[in-house]
Amino acid sequence: MDDPMNLQPSTSDDSNTSFPEQEPYAPPLKKKTSEMGHMEAELRLTLEEIARLQNALAESNMKNNALQTFLESLPTRIEGAPIFTPVFPKFKQSLLTIK
Repeated sequence: MDDPMNLQPSTSDDSNTSFPEQEPYAPPLKKKTSEMGHMEAELRLTLEEIARLQNALAESNMKNNALQTFLESLPTRIEGAPIFTPVFPKFKQSLLTIK
């Protein structure tokens, strides 16, 4: 001990000093188990919601396809339109007077 302020013993070569490796901190097993249970429950709920959303999406796609098929099956032109065209303004006028 050459320096009175240095309280550590002097060594000739500090680089060769090896310290035992410390294991990382691990919470108690009971806490790990409860956390795992909580995480599993949350994962289960998330998977159930994903399944519900996938079913809702599939149902919406089926409705969309049914509507698309219905729209494609409609005639492109109403066959009786020329006959009713002059009558529509009269009905429209009658409806306006009823209000």
